[in-house]
Amino acid sequence: MALVTLMLGACAADPVGDLEEGTTDVGTGDDAAEDDAEVTEDGADDEAGAEDADDAAADGASITVAGDQADELDPTTARTAAASVILDTMCYALYTYDTDAELQPRLATELPDTSDDGLTVTIGIRDDVTFNDGTPLDAEAVKISLDRHRELPDSARAGEMAIITDVEVVDEHTVSLALEAPFAALGATLAGPPGRIMSPAQLEELGDDFGGDPVCAGPFQFVERPDQDRVIVERAEEFYDADEVQLDQITFVAIDDNAVAVSNLRSGEVDVVSALAPVNLDDAEGDGNIEVFRRPGTGYVGFTINLGLVDGMDKPVGQVDTPIAQDPRLREAFELSLDRELINEIVYDGLHDVGCTAVSPNVPFAAANPECPERDVERAMELIEESDYDAPIEVDLMVSTDPDRMRIAELTQSMAAEAGFEVNVRSLEATTTIDEATAGDYEMWLIGFGGGPDPDTALYRMNHSQGGSNDSGVGFTDIDDEIDAALDATRTEPDQDARIELFREPLELIAERRAIIYLYHPSQIVGARDHLTGIELRPNGVDFAQVGVAD
Repeated sequence: MALVTLMLGACAADPVGDLEEGTTDVGTGDDAAEDDAEVTEDGADDEAGAEDADDAAADGASITVAGDQADELDPTTARTAAASVILDTMCYALYTYDTDAELQPRLATELPDTSDDGLTVTIGIRDDVTFNDGTPLDAEAVKISLDRHRELPDSARAGEMAIITDVEVVDEHTVSLALEAPFAALGATLAGPPGRIMSPAQLEELGDDFGGDPVCAGPFQFVERPDQDRVIVERAEEFYDADEVQLDQITFVAIDDNAVAVSNLRSGEVDVVSALAPVNLDDAEGDGNIEVFRRPGTGYVGFTINLGLVDGMDKPVGQVDTPIAQDPRLREAFELSLDRELINEIVYDGLHDVGCTAVSPNVPFAAANPECPERDVERAMELIEESDYDAPIEVDLMVSTDPDRMRIAELTQSMAAEAGFEVNVRSLEATTTIDEATAGDYEMWLIGFGGGPDPDTALYRMNHSQGGSNDSGVGFTDIDDEIDAALDATRTEPDQDARIELFREPLELIAERRAIIYLYHPSQIVGARDHLTGIELRPNGVDFAQVGVAD
């Protein structure tokens, strides 16, 4: 196996579990930038190289993290998991999750203070925070960022923030949010990308180009992006806990093959693989210089079906003219043709949790999940026979070039063929799949999403007609209206037990509509060189501010 050095990009498989809530897992990124790469033939066996790399890391307190290719590094518009992992080192949100999945204030001073009628939320802002350009982070800055997330035309956060009707500066370190209805998941939402706060000075200077040189408040600051496959950040001197940050620099690289990423990890060319593919676990766990960290995941991977993006996400929705979009019996037949357990076993050695909704079995809200249907090829064939279409039913499946995603696609082809489907696989670079989906140029898309302990983001954003990532184009049928109303009801109930009961209705309706056919919930599996300290997995990934290099 070839070794790809740090100058070469790459991607790890299934990063959903190791990402910020509310981001998209496209699978993998571009081919590596070979012009900047030095490639050797068996880096995994180069023990001298591993020792040199460990020594260099210890001396310079710099590490390299292998993951997926990121899209633009703009907190308002970024959609990929990889971008969120990088932004989490530079652009802190108002809230975060600790290792026990408990919501904690980060840039805020306390959890949100909600009025008795639930329509006004007051948030105190820390008074000891400056942005990494030295300008103050105050209530006015928070208002500017929240308004940008809400109002920027191409915002990926707008759907999640639509319930906020106004942001008011109360005093220098307090903001007040006016809501159109009570919103139980507000804190969880502001622990994800919608809660990231950006420097007003940099926003004024760069405008829509903010992602080219982002400035926020966080333990690290942006240095450069020499190519699409590398992002370099360095310790931020302005950070309020700068003395506690041990790393001087982090280089994020994209590697398009998880086996290559693990080979680089074993050789010491990279220090962390942010999402280990289960098929490569034995190699990682069998290496005495590598530690493997695991945590049950809260995201999902599944098939998103284009029902209504006739002319793209920025145009009105309508009925897409494909058999699987037009006839819900075909979508049911497609689901019944699949064996989720077998896919998980063959591709991932059974290490993930199968599921048929967006709600992970690892959160309390899973009690509301409906029962998942088992594979039933005979019934699938009957449904096709009952439909208005003749077998074989052609389906175009868009998938990234990630090897594991391609294996899922191949298994899907084989399984669905038994029921009467002809699945044509179209593999594209990861960020290209997002562009195709945004334009509505796809029929079915194998895609993941980074959820969190509260299921509101994954359910609302992807399944509500006003959701910020309505990639299916729902919103033109009676069942869409029912789902919208049922999801809206879950947002206004403050009691968790009552909310769990309220989630039963939308989850059943979403399962019936099958705009998304869910497959599994990826576990967080992170590999790291054993000279690193302080690695702990949280619902939104590794907090690199806590990571250091042992002497």
